Amino acid sequence: MFRAVVNMERTERIERLSDTKNTSSSEKKFSVPYKGIIIDMPIYRIDIKVPIYRIENGRTKVPQSQYVDKNELDPDFFSDVESEHVQDAQEKILLELVEKKPLMEDLIETGRQEEPLILTHDGVVLNGNRRLAAMRKLKWTHVDCVILPKDTDQVELLRIELSLQMQRETKEEYDWVSELLTIQHGIEMGMEATDIAKQMKVKKTVITTKRQTMGLVNEYLNYIREPGQYHLVGDAEQAFKDITKHQKKINNYREEILNDIFAIINIDKSKIGGRKYNMIMPILKDPEGYIEAKIVKKAAKGNNNELKDVEEENKDDIFRETPQAKSARKERAQISVPQGEKDVKDIEEIIKVMKNSSDVEKEKMANINNLYQAQNALATVKIDSDYNLDQIEKKITSIEKEVMRIISEARDVRGKTNAPR
Repeated sequence: MFRAVVNMERTERIERLSDTKNTSSSEKKFSVPYKGIIIDMPIYRIDIKVPIYRIENGRTKVPQSQYVDKNELDPDFFSDVESEHVQDAQEKILLELVEKKPLMEDLIETGRQEEPLILTHDGVVLNGNRRLAAMRKLKWTHVDCVILPKDTDQVELLRIELSLQMQRETKEEYDWVSELLTIQHGIEMGMEATDIAKQMKVKKTVITTKRQTMGLVNEYLNYIREPGQYHLVGDAEQAFKDITKHQKKINNYREEILNDIFAIINIDKSKIGGRKYNMIMPILKDPEGYIEAKIVKKAAKGNNNELKDVEEENKDDIFRETPQAKSARKERAQISVPQGEKDVKDIEEIIKVMKNSSDVEKEKMANINNLYQAQNALATVKIDSDYNLDQIEKKITSIEKEVMRIISEARDVRGKTNAPR
């Protein structure tokens, strides 16, 4: 493999790029979004050995976590951006990304570089990392580049990256987790959500929603004890979008609902087949019904142990619980956090209980609606001499029997349950 770095220190890269700017003149220009405006910057021709890959590249955050996991490396492996081992690893990742796009074929077919790389003053590639990896594999010797001013800070670098790489025309190249990580990185760097939204050409509310989703992803990875292993959530995009959408609805039972949904996401697909995400939406749509069904199922197992009062732990909390909330919390406190296949099957059983309970309620409402409809229908009946009175009397007698049956059943139920009149 063509080595990304060949014994060239940062100081040497800076010196060579500075010499290039001072001694070379170029009539060719390339437009770069810089500090809120578009600037036409000169294009320079440099030795392909000079640039190094940008490890903070938003597009490679997920494959980096996968690389660390697969090779059993230290979680901070990619923190040493100048290391040849890190640069070589980054090149492997970039070449894998190149294989997913017709980039290599385009370079071979045209034999030329369509756009210059964008470099920092010390030779880090801000834009064009995949192209550089491809050109190195093709053993090109020189590349075109634009060199940003020395005083370009990290926030401005991220603004340029967002503007060039994540706008509507090209952002499909980012997988959903990489996009979330790039936004998170921007916030950590001190960028405002409005600034990020502006660079990405989306509304601020979109950024707010994506930040909420990123928070849920981090919660999930902590739940499965794999913090930072973002490649583990690649196939769960819809699940996290659904959770984000229903966050307010699950707020009263947030921890328990999330634990159960996280258990569903975490289980191996092959063990529960296509039922995985069909289990998530019923919980999100009716969290109260799910919690009630969970308690019902637990009670059905005969677990009626007395609960310890955990109120004392929060006696100084200014947000006092209502008696009803306290009772519900105590019931939920007995329910273990699901961890494996058996627990997910338990969740599936709870959803069935919830669905059956919902069906019963629907049946009740249907019966009441039927009575109203019968009453309204009878109110419209008018009798005159043209009708077959014998037939009408026979039908009325039949109706009277049904009415008396319903009244009798209602009285029986009231007697057993003291139901209100």
